[in-house]
Amino acid sequence: MTLTVFVALALFAGLGTLSTQVLGLAQGASTLPVTGNITGPSVLGISTTGQYVVRATGGPALASNGTIVGTYLYNATLSGTNTSTGNIFPPSGTLVNGMTNVTVAAPSLAQGMTLNIQVTSKYNGSSQQTNLSYSIQVVQPYILSITLLVGSGARILPFDLTVFLDGNPVGVMAIPSISANASYTGTFDYVTTGLSSGWHTFSVSLVQEHGLVTFTGGVETFSQSFYVTAPPPDNTIWYIAGTVAFLGAIFIFLTRVAARRRGRSKK
Repeated sequence: MTLTVFVALALFAGLGTLSTQVLGLAQGASTLPVTGNITGPSVLGISTTGQYVVRATGGPALASNGTIVGTYLYNATLSGTNTSTGNIFPPSGTLVNGMTNVTVAAPSLAQGMTLNIQVTSKYNGSSQQTNLSYSIQVVQPYILSITLLVGSGARILPFDLTVFLDGNPVGVMAIPSISANASYTGTFDYVTTGLSSGWHTFSVSLVQEHGLVTFTGGVETFSQSFYVTAPPPDNTIWYIAGTVAFLGAIFIFLTRVAARRRGRSKK
């Protein structure tokens, strides 16, 4: 009886181990390829920073039931005309639950650049990689500069100042606490690639602050205009047309010269 029980327990333990192994194989048996994406701002100002979210799924790290059983790793780089003054924080690491955040510091040169991220899905000695990319335009921002003045009444608590461009809200300036009889100078950087040529105007208003703080000169509204130049014309088609006309003139000239020579040779 004791021998029978011992054998039965041994068989049960063996089957339990086998079941665990089979379950482990099933969990890591996803046949989906590793894929992912990057989301974040497509335009950055020179020497400014932007936050980007990296997501990944599939590969050996993903079980067939959709559970992450392995590890997702990443390595990030920047490519462009000159990205030596740009940076990524952190440049490598682990995607927790298939996701992570990276900070991109834009270079000090306006250009188009690409955020390149290689993702590796790993589990039980198996690994699979995929390459993700995201295009970022680095531009010279349009800058609004303001100076706020506080009277002798009391200290001003922090508040938000809405910035308008051509009458439309485009962002918020976070104004810190300002002491009585003090001033504060702040700037607002607006990054975009879509402004049309011509004059544009930033405007801000302190009306809601009820006279506790004003702009220079004691006014409650302030505006600042700037001019956007038109892009240089694309003269490629004119260059091509001119080249064709020039070659055509040469061809006609050579044809006439050859005809005259043939006429003379007949004499």
